[in-house]
Amino acid sequence: MKYYERLGLDREPFSSSPDPEFLFYSEQHIACLQELEIAVRLRRGLNLVIGDIGTGKTTLCRRFVRNLSRNRGMSVSLLLDPGFASARAFLRVLCAQFCGELPDSRLSVWSLKEMIKKALLQQGMRENKIMVLIIDEGQKMPSECLELLRELLNYETNDAKLLQIVIFGQRELEPVVEAMPNLLDRVNFYHRLTPLGLREMRGMIRYRVEQATGQGSFPPDLFTAPALWTIHRATSGYPRKVVRLCHKCLLQMIIAHKPRVTRAVVRACLREEWQLGRRCRGWLVGGLAALVLVGGLASVRWIPQVRALVPSLESALAGVPGVPERLSPPGQESESCPAPTLQGVHEQGMFNVVRCPTPPVDSVGLARACENLPELFGTLYLARGESLSEAMRAVYGVYNRELLDKVMAANPHVSDPDHVSGAAMLRFPAIVPGEEVLSSSLRWVRLDSLSSLEKAHSRLRQYTFFDLKLRLLPEYTAGSGRAGLRFQVVLEKPETNVQAARARLEKLPLALQKDADVYSTPLQTAPLGQVNALVRDTLAQGPDVR
Repeated sequence: MKYYERLGLDREPFSSSPDPEFLFYSEQHIACLQELEIAVRLRRGLNLVIGDIGTGKTTLCRRFVRNLSRNRGMSVSLLLDPGFASARAFLRVLCAQFCGELPDSRLSVWSLKEMIKKALLQQGMRENKIMVLIIDEGQKMPSECLELLRELLNYETNDAKLLQIVIFGQRELEPVVEAMPNLLDRVNFYHRLTPLGLREMRGMIRYRVEQATGQGSFPPDLFTAPALWTIHRATSGYPRKVVRLCHKCLLQMIIAHKPRVTRAVVRACLREEWQLGRRCRGWLVGGLAALVLVGGLASVRWIPQVRALVPSLESALAGVPGVPERLSPPGQESESCPAPTLQGVHEQGMFNVVRCPTPPVDSVGLARACENLPELFGTLYLARGESLSEAMRAVYGVYNRELLDKVMAANPHVSDPDHVSGAAMLRFPAIVPGEEVLSSSLRWVRLDSLSSLEKAHSRLRQYTFFDLKLRLLPEYTAGSGRAGLRFQVVLEKPETNVQAARARLEKLPLALQKDADVYSTPLQTAPLGQVNALVRDTLAQGPDVR
């Protein structure tokens, strides 16, 4: 289920795509569209729309293209990336737009201009069409391409331009145009987009929610007034920043079980962004420091007088991401093996990384470690639409006849596993894996860790809003201290190394990255999850880590 369906919406209200249907008609956007259409219909030539990053230029551009395309008397061409390497490349693309085919690459610039001129005369005068060229990301255009546009504006009749040009660009385009007086003098309409005020931003958010609501339904009131004020203060009214922050706020609201986005929810999202930015900067600084220190180690390690300092330097580097635990010169191995760690491990580099092979997990030893294991993992009530098979896959990792028989034996009140009442409490017995045991060397992307099956399964339900394939990893720790059952909420597919797992973690939605980490089962803990096809595929594709 998509997260927005939980809110009674048919579509994602705050998508980052420039959907014209979600363009909010503020006063400046209405005025801009009206002025542009008038200028095009009167065939006035060149028009510029300038705005900072995130002010809605691309969405406005797509809406303008849609408006013009409904008129059969107009021929609209759209260039999305005008960063051409040469004037010839630019002219060849224009020829393809106006003539319907890409010209021969051997044609000269003059020949290409003549082809464009003939096409404009044919369609603009004889067929009486309005030829419109719309360019997005205009700041990417080199000066020589802008000069070509100026020359194309010279193709005109006694009362009108044959080619109508509309350029949407960032503020960097302004000084380039101002440095070309001949081009600047031909600008008919010059509009600067500005950020939205609080009232307009509130209207934009309400409008996008209404557009995402299905027909015949009332749009939900998702944001409180203090939340809207906080969003405007944080984004300064830039539409792109508003859309991005509102999307994160809705996800945070669902995770926190809030009925509406409050000021506290907005501030939590802002803190998360700040922490993420600080973490990225910290990794960069830490990485640079690590390179300097590792380089120093490489240059002095062979000196006997300095060799005694290496262990202390290695200890200091242990907490820096991306630095191996133990550094050895090529061809030399350490006598003792370091303890397992979740820090980054380098497969290749100036030093060899000393690894200790993980002993294979013995099923007999696992059973001995679980002698005091409770009879049950816990109990669950199925939510509406959930099946017993889905619950078993989530808890154990697999669903098969042998497991089903054990679950049915623990629930004599259930007669038909395919039709389980939502009011029925289901008992999930603690089952020790047979011959196949989850290797402790597998790396999982962990989203949460809980001591109760009911809480872990409830958290897993919340994360399904993000369309993630998840499972639980039941684990049992014997002895004193943190003894007992624990349930890790992880992505269903594991990895065989830390780098691959961290790469998958960084692809998670930002709302989940803050609390996620890369996890492997500690040596003193017995893994009780079942091995499924995804685990076997991972072990078959990667190195042997069993």
